[in-house]
Amino acid sequence: MGQEKRLSHRTWNTVGFLSVTVTVLLTLVSAWFMVRASSDGLPSNAIITMVFDIAGMCVCIILLLTALFDHRMNLATVYFIAVIMLDGLLLFWEFMTWELDGKPEHVVLNKMVNYYVYGFILFTLLTYWLYLRQILVIDQDYERTNSAYIFFFLIGMVFIATNPFTDAVFTVDSETGLYARGDLFWVTYIGPLGMMMINAYVAFTYCEPVRQKVTVVSYALLPLLAAFLQLFSYGIGLTCVALVISTLLMYGNFYVERGHELSSKSAELQEQNVTMLLSQIQPYFLYTSLKSIGRIEGNPPETKEALKDFGRYLKGNLNTITQTAPIPFVKEMEHVQTYVGLEKMRFKEKLRIEYNIHSSDFDIPALTLQMLVENAIKHGITIKEEGGTVNILTFDDANDHVIIVSDNGVGFDTSVPPADETRSHVGIINIRQRLKEMLNGTLEIDSEIGKGTIATVRIPKNPGI
Repeated sequence: MGQEKRLSHRTWNTVGFLSVTVTVLLTLVSAWFMVRASSDGLPSNAIITMVFDIAGMCVCIILLLTALFDHRMNLATVYFIAVIMLDGLLLFWEFMTWELDGKPEHVVLNKMVNYYVYGFILFTLLTYWLYLRQILVIDQDYERTNSAYIFFFLIGMVFIATNPFTDAVFTVDSETGLYARGDLFWVTYIGPLGMMMINAYVAFTYCEPVRQKVTVVSYALLPLLAAFLQLFSYGIGLTCVALVISTLLMYGNFYVERGHELSSKSAELQEQNVTMLLSQIQPYFLYTSLKSIGRIEGNPPETKEALKDFGRYLKGNLNTITQTAPIPFVKEMEHVQTYVGLEKMRFKEKLRIEYNIHSSDFDIPALTLQMLVENAIKHGITIKEEGGTVNILTFDDANDHVIIVSDNGVGFDTSVPPADETRSHVGIINIRQRLKEMLNGTLEIDSEIGKGTIATVRIPKNPGI
C-alpha cells in the first residue's frame, strides 16, 4: 500500500510539473501573440477570441494530462478524454481561422480550417453524447432519443458537406482572403442546437444527484446559450469558450464522482474481507482442527508444530480483515500450505495435494487461493468415499497470470443455481468481486458430476488496461 501511495504522489507531482510548464509556456505565447497581433492591426475582437482560444487550449492540455495519468480506465473515461481532446482541437482550428483570415495566400487553408471548426463542433457533441450514455442509465425512450441525436448530427454534417457546392454556409473571398457568412448560415445551427437540447434534456432527466445534474446540464446549456447569442453577432467566439468552461465543470464532477466511487469500492472490499474472514473461522473448523491435534499421542514436537500451524492459519485469516490491497502470491501460497497441512491431519491418505507452481511473481487478493482449495477439499474430495487429489497449477501466458485449482471429486452441475446463499457460494461471489475490483481479474468455474471441478483464475499482467 505504501508503494502505491508513493507511486501516486510521483504521478501527481509529474502532472503538476507538466501542468505548470504548459501554463507558463502558453502564457508567454499569449503575451507574445497579443503584442504581435496589435502591431499587425488585428481588430480587438479577433485578439480577444484568439487569446481565449490559447487559454482554452491550455486548460484542455492540463485536463488531458491529468486524465491520461488515471490508470483506472474504462469506456466512460475514454469518452471523457476524447471530449477534452476534441475541445482542444476545436479551439486550435478556431484560432487558425482568425490567424488566416484576410490572407489571400492562404485561402485554401482558411477554407479547410473553417470546415474543421464546423465539423469538430458536431463530433465533440457526439462524443459527449457517448459519454452521457456511459455514466447515465437512460432507460426510457432510449432508442428514440439516440435516433434523434444521430439525426441532428447527420443534418449538421449534410449542410457542411454541401457548402463547397453551394457557398450557403460561408465563403472565403479568393482576392481578399476574408471569411464571410453565407445566406443560409443559420441552418448550420440546427444540428448542434438539436444535439445540445437533447444533451440538456437527458442530463436533467436522468442525473439524480443535484450536483451532477447542474454540472452535466451546464455542458449543454452554456454552449446552447453562447450559440444563440453568436447567431446574431459575429464577433468573439463564444461557443468554443463556453464548451471549455463546461468541460472544466464536467471535469470537476467527473473526479468528484470518481472519489465517491473509490470510497464506495474501498468500503465494499472491507466488508467483503470481513465476510471472508467470518466464513473461514467457523466453529466446526476450530473444533475439528483441535480434535485432530488432540489425537496426536506421544509426540510433543508434532503437537507443537500442529499448534504452530493452526496459529499461523488463524493469524493469516485475521490479518486479512484490514487488507484492502493484493498480497504477493508467495505469501498466499504459504497460507494455503498451512491450511492444507491441517486438513491432511484430519483426512490422512484420503486427501492428496499436488503443487505445480511455474509462476509466482504476481499479486492476488488475500484468501482467494485458500478459498478455492478449501472448496475443492470440502465439496469435492472429502465427501467422496475414496477421497482424491487437489492440483494447484500456476503459469503465465501471453497476457495473464493463470491459477488453476482442480480436483477429481464429486463435481456438481454448474447449470443449476445454488438452492440458497451457502458459505461456499458467497465466498465465490466475493472472490470474483475482489479479483475484478483489485486486479481486473476473472474466475471461471467448470465442473461435471462424477468427474470433478476446475477453477481458473486469470490476472492480467497489465490490470489497468
